[in-house]
Amino acid sequence: MKFQVTAATIPPQTPILTRKPLSPGEFAGAGEYSAAAPHLTNLIPHQLRSPERRYCEVPVIAAGHVKFPEMRGSLVLYIRDFADPEHVRRVWVEGHIDPNVVDSFDNACDELYDSLGVYPDPRESVGYQLKDAEEASALKLFFDRLDHFSVRYPGNAVNQLSTQSHEWKGVQAAAEGFLAVVKPDVVASAETRAGVAKTLEAPSRLRGYSVVFEDDGDTGYFYALISEKRADPGIVDAMLIYNVASVPAAEHLGHVQLIWSADGLKAALLINEHMHGVFDFEMRRGYCRTNFPPPKGEWARFDHSWNDAGFRLFGIAGK
Repeated sequence: MKFQVTAATIPPQTPILTRKPLSPGEFAGAGEYSAAAPHLTNLIPHQLRSPERRYCEVPVIAAGHVKFPEMRGSLVLYIRDFADPEHVRRVWVEGHIDPNVVDSFDNACDELYDSLGVYPDPRESVGYQLKDAEEASALKLFFDRLDHFSVRYPGNAVNQLSTQSHEWKGVQAAAEGFLAVVKPDVVASAETRAGVAKTLEAPSRLRGYSVVFEDDGDTGYFYALISEKRADPGIVDAMLIYNVASVPAAEHLGHVQLIWSADGLKAALLINEHMHGVFDFEMRRGYCRTNFPPPKGEWARFDHSWNDAGFRLFGIAGK
């Protein structure tokens, strides 16, 4: 197996798990992974149902690729700033910003209106920066609201007063609405059988991040890897997804997908269209159904427990 694990026994309160946690040393030395397996093309799926736990019943439908994913990612990041009241107040209104970073309301508008090719008619961007008519309609509403704000407050006047206005609230709501309909990307998928040793890798198209799903014949694990600005790129977090012995034989066949959010910062593992693991590279946090093993290093601020925040990262209503 590529990812050797050794440590104490698994907690009794998680009966479907038997694999042991990674040691700190194994996390530190995981950089050899990329060199050992640069091109991973297979993976392991199944329904992952168990008498001991109820899994997600919310399907995720992710549309096809766009021609300009980098521009799409930038678009999402800029509109996310409009949807974030704290960012607007702290950075755009009060000016608290890293001097090495260009981040202002004027710059965001310049990019959205002039550089990203989605204005004035987002419908013409479907297939290029946008995936479908739903995204185009939501983006058109955002631009309509932003145009209305600019007429009411000319000169790109974003200040404490204007950001409390009805017009600005409309801009913010439209930004949230667009983010809610943005579709994730299916970066890797395969049909396979639980218990057959396979791996599947999906890099972020925009950043030096990657995720890997591995079934080593005994267990299924989901890994987060970072290569961006790291002298020793490798695994930064790992989550146990299932124990093959706990999967009923009738459910060994299935379909696995690794998806990325449009901003290239969040990745999820879907098995038969049900979400079982999420990595948020921005927050350095992982979510999984097993809450095991405990995270290490920079990712140790949160445990791996599952909650609906994992769904919301992809605009999905969880339960």
